Amino acid sequence: MAFRTSLVLLSLAFNLGGAEPQEFTGVWKLNMQRSTAKDGRPLTLNKSHVISIAMKGSLLHWAEQRISSDGTFFSNFAEVDPSGNEAKLIDFRNGRVNDTGRSTITVTAKGLELKFRGSHGPGKEFSGTRKLVLAPGGNSMVAEFEANRYGELVAWTEVWERY
Repeated sequence: MAFRTSLVLLSLAFNLGGAEPQEFTGVWKLNMQRSTAKDGRPLTLNKSHVISIAMKGSLLHWAEQRISSDGTFFSNFAEVDPSGNEAKLIDFRNGRVNDTGRSTITVTAKGLELKFRGSHGPGKEFSGTRKLVLAPGGNSMVAEFEANRYGELVAWTEVWERY
């Protein structure tokens, strides 16, 4: 379960394409009832999952908080320079800091794409992609998520709504 938080926000880098990063700013809450695994099962990883995206000058600030299904609290934070270089995500969980992951984000006219890779220790490597697309009106986003987590392939569809 801690894996999911790290996958969403291991670390971020930002390449500007056709869309503007401001289109993605705001507070986003994962709609658990509308989000599903690829086999149609509901996502049950978290009780609550919220992401906040804000622009401050040329930096994109990404903060995430979630409560896992077992009640564990996780928090992440990243400041992304739109230079296209990889950046670290600061991941707080169980009183520990993890900043080993890396990823890049690309914003295009179609949406936001996050590619990530990292490790939670020996034999616990992961990598994957999350593609977020804004719905008409910009009040929700749909994310297609695929990853290799510790040698296991996982995939799901997430529905994020402005909070």
